[in-house]
Amino acid sequence: MKVLLLQTRKRQDVSDHEFEHFVRFTGIPEQSMHRWNFIERAPDPSDIKNYDAVLLGGSGSFLVSAGDLTKNIQNLKPVLDTAREQGKPTLGICFGAQIMSKLYGGDVYLDEDKKENGTYEIKTTPEAREDELLKDYPETFQATLGHKDHIIKPPSATHLASSDLSDVQAWRFPGEPTYAFTFHPELDQQAMIDRFNYYATEYSLTPEIIKQKTEAMQPTPHAHAILKGFFDRYVKNCH
Repeated sequence: MKVLLLQTRKRQDVSDHEFEHFVRFTGIPEQSMHRWNFIERAPDPSDIKNYDAVLLGGSGSFLVSAGDLTKNIQNLKPVLDTAREQGKPTLGICFGAQIMSKLYGGDVYLDEDKKENGTYEIKTTPEAREDELLKDYPETFQATLGHKDHIIKPPSATHLASSDLSDVQAWRFPGEPTYAFTFHPELDQQAMIDRFNYYATEYSLTPEIIKQKTEAMQPTPHAHAILKGFFDRYVKNCH
């Protein structure tokens, strides 16, 4: 099994942290996940044949709404098209989900008044109760979030989850193993605390704010289970 992890992290410590937690919560061997620095350039579509699945991670330094990495993002379209044509499981998380939304006819907009940093309740839609991945999970569950860009889903996508502050927390393309999550199923409480500390200066997080958000955090076992479920159902079974 080989999984392509597209990363958009300026800092090596954060890139390593992201990789470590994806390995942990997907349950796949470390050597099976290949990291690609998306900041430098997008892969070529021909590279996709070497992988069984594609994973698009988050970013603490770039905003789709601001037009960051526009050329790289546009160059990613034929890569994702190839993955879809070949039926390869594809999952975008946070920044990755925003990229997928933008590329396939949706949109991304900035709303700092509704930013989500910490633990929030996710509410599944009626369509999620029919979805092969999400149907066995609770109608509401806790998840870790860190974003101020918000998604408008692609017109052809099925809306699967929302939160009080952000309408699109999950979507998929019907009949395809292609999903996008705004929330971070790979981050637990300690991992999010690490992220608070990593980005304290960049996001103006004072020690008081970090303490307040840390105390409000909750376990997110169902979000972790959804990530592992995606890999168990679509990636491991197809290999």
